[in-house]
Amino acid sequence: MMKRKIVSIILTLALILSVCGVGCIGASAADDVATITVGNKTITAKVGEYIEYSIAFRTTGDSITTAQVELPIDFSAFSGYSQDEIATHIQRIAPTTANSSVVRRFDTPNTFGITGYVMNFANANGYSFNTEKPVLKLIFGVEKAGSYHLAAKVRYVNDINDNVVIDNDYNRHNARFSYVESVDEAELETPQPNAATYAGGVRITWDPVPGAKLYRVYVKTESSGWARIAETGETSYIDPNVVSGKRYTYTVRCMSADGSRFISDYDRDGASAVYYTAPILRLSNAEDGVQISWDAVPQADSYRVYYRGSNGWTKLVDTEDTSTVDYDVDSGTRYTYTIRAMDENGDHLSWFYPDGFSITFLSAPTFSLSNAADGVQISWDKVEGAENYRIYYYGSRGWTKLAETTNNAFIDTDVSSNHTYTYTVRCINKEGTEFTSDYRPGKSIKYYAAPKLTLSNEEDGVRIRWDAVAGASKYRVYYKGSNGWTKLEDTTGTSVLDTDVASGTNYTYTIRAMDSDNNHLSWYYTDGFRIQFIRAPEFSVSNEADGVKISWDKVGGAKKYRIFYYGSKGWTRMVDTTETSYIDKDVSSNHTYTYTVRCITEDGSAYTSDFRSGKSVKYVEAPKLTLSNTSSGVMIRWNSVAGASKYRVYYKGRNGWTKLTDSTGTSFVDTDVKDGTPYTYTIRAMDANNNHLSWFYTDGFTITYHKS
Repeated sequence: MMKRKIVSIILTLALILSVCGVGCIGASAADDVATITVGNKTITAKVGEYIEYSIAFRTTGDSITTAQVELPIDFSAFSGYSQDEIATHIQRIAPTTANSSVVRRFDTPNTFGITGYVMNFANANGYSFNTEKPVLKLIFGVEKAGSYHLAAKVRYVNDINDNVVIDNDYNRHNARFSYVESVDEAELETPQPNAATYAGGVRITWDPVPGAKLYRVYVKTESSGWARIAETGETSYIDPNVVSGKRYTYTVRCMSADGSRFISDYDRDGASAVYYTAPILRLSNAEDGVQISWDAVPQADSYRVYYRGSNGWTKLVDTEDTSTVDYDVDSGTRYTYTIRAMDENGDHLSWFYPDGFSITFLSAPTFSLSNAADGVQISWDKVEGAENYRIYYYGSRGWTKLAETTNNAFIDTDVSSNHTYTYTVRCINKEGTEFTSDYRPGKSIKYYAAPKLTLSNEEDGVRIRWDAVAGASKYRVYYKGSNGWTKLEDTTGTSVLDTDVASGTNYTYTIRAMDSDNNHLSWYYTDGFRIQFIRAPEFSVSNEADGVKISWDKVGGAKKYRIFYYGSKGWTRMVDTTETSYIDKDVSSNHTYTYTVRCITEDGSAYTSDFRSGKSVKYVEAPKLTLSNTSSGVMIRWNSVAGASKYRVYYKGRNGWTKLTDSTGTSFVDTDVKDGTPYTYTIRAMDANNNHLSWFYTDGFTITYHKS
């Protein structure tokens, strides 16, 4: 401790006297300097520095338990000892501890009429003065320039029985009381440092020194002397420039407010600590737990890992390794960990990071692979807390990003049948900039394309076709009925015909590739492929009176029909119609014509049915009759028809057309007639076997017979 001169003024108080210590008025001071005078001692101090004001009590008679001394209110600042510290200056005779400060300010008069700063030597029963340490020291901070004088007045003193010994009257007891005042530049108490290894360095701490506003911290090692490392207004400092396993010694000294002067001594032995690095944890999400890893700490025998739960830090595991996995975790939950290095006795070597290291655990997605209709489907359960997923495939360059999605399934369509593909899935953040989970080992699948069906209407059924799938032994075709998909047929070919169909009805089909053991190789198109079956029209051709008639039954679901004839250029469209028959009048007798019929859409843009094989007919025109009256009857004449062997003449009677005669000529007289009666006739050309060659005029030809 630095030595100081103390200027003292000793005053003797008597109960019959009015007691007051008198100070001298100091001269004016510069803008940043204050002059403080006590008695005949005047000192100067800069603003921001401190002075020490000492008062020593002497008593005769009873012991004193409480003494209050008034200080002038015009002094700008004060600081002082706590009452526990004052106990070193008085003799403790009871275990009572007072909690109020030594110096209090009353801006208005208190109970005893005191205005200003009041110094309590003791504020509770159970204390008396220690005659060996009679001096009480108060540290005042100089906050503004000016000239000040300090003078104390004893205002109120109690004895040990709490009786008033001295008060404003000073006349109650025949007792004497004396005190000493002094002022000097303050030299503050020497800070007493403590040092301990901490997270991120060695932590040096010390109790606050009354009056101190700034501290300077020093360090030395076994190979170097004291070196200044920091200044701080706090009462602790962490030295980060340390090496694990090395010993460091620290001391602390109080400084003036501007850091220009020492205002305390320092502990020359200092406080020492061997620094051991508090391990820094690296946290990452493993498949099913949190991976915790750290760098080795020199001289550490083991490590103790902690997790923070509802009751604070709790031991998770002791390990000699530099990593561990916490499997007792739930996806989407945040976990915090810390760690301490330990010695061979199980004692702590290092400190720990009190805030810990945190991570939100996301489980690595559990996924499966399957063949979809148009690619490989990768599916996984939703991971709690995941924002996004990234799918990888394993190719010639290792794992390669395939896609990102917020869904829990993805179909890789860039695949070829009969090839094997390997995939995995990982959680990522919303921006796609970092992984938020680990990934599981890749899974592989051989992809088989789901065959795509082509459907078409044939004469009496739906034709189902597909391309061959590499690696498939056979195919299973399904139709969708009232109970869902039902097997229609297994085949080794690439087409089947479903004949169990009704015209005008919709049918849906799908297919799967199979292996030789009847196992599915491919997936299937779940919506299937749909067609409305329209049966190919069944038709007939016949000779009409004025052409060839093509006739057919109405086809269920058909909107329109198209008639074709087969000519020198093959099948040629002839006409579209919504009817169920058509007469081709552009024909010549004794020529053969071939026809077929097909269903088409209403606008004629597409076929809706297949067509049947063409049917042919040799057209023989129906002879036209000429009727005239003769004396013997009705004369019936007709033109000859090429190819006809004979002709059959009909008359229309009560029961319809009735054969009248067969003739190889081109005329005939009906003699069985009556004058004034109408008669109707028609005719058909016949072949040599009595088969009709031509049609006939269904309305016939009519004449009223008049005998000439």
